[in-house]
Amino acid sequence: MSKKLLVLCLCLGLAAPSMVFAKKRAKKQSQRIKQSVKSGQLTKEEAVGLREDGKAIREEVKSAKADGTVDQAERAKIKEMRQERSKKIYQEKHDEERMLSKDKRKKMKQAVRSGKMTSEQAKEIESESMKIREQRKSFMKNDNKIDEQEREQLKKMREALRAKTKSYMKEE
Repeated sequence: MSKKLLVLCLCLGLAAPSMVFAKKRAKKQSQRIKQSVKSGQLTKEEAVGLREDGKAIREEVKSAKADGTVDQAERAKIKEMRQERSKKIYQEKHDEERMLSKDKRKKMKQAVRSGKMTSEQAKEIESESMKIREQRKSFMKNDNKIDEQEREQLKKMREALRAKTKSYMKEE
């Protein structure tokens, strides 16, 4: 009896640190998302998708714990889901998929006032920025994910918009 109790205590002692680490990781990921929305690195739509990923992980953990034990395969699946979410947070933060920030709008207004850009050109840039956002929403509509081909298409659209903006600013 005492051997069983000792083994149980050891198992619980080994499991507890990993559970604490998992909770800290989830909290840290949530903080990364929140901070990134504040700084403008993530759009609200991107944050919603990432939060839904977090919810899916929590549901998977709950499902795994339902029978009283989390086996090695379930643990590996949960770990992989968490790693994928972390990668996705990084990718979304760095994909430059943002609507025109207040700063960029301010710069465009200054460019219009100074004559470096016409108001029609500024409207065109804003319109194309909205098209990129709509295209992104369209890609995410079915599976709430953007595959590599779609990511490349969005990247090309953003690069073209950047080039157009630069050309408008240089024209006089």
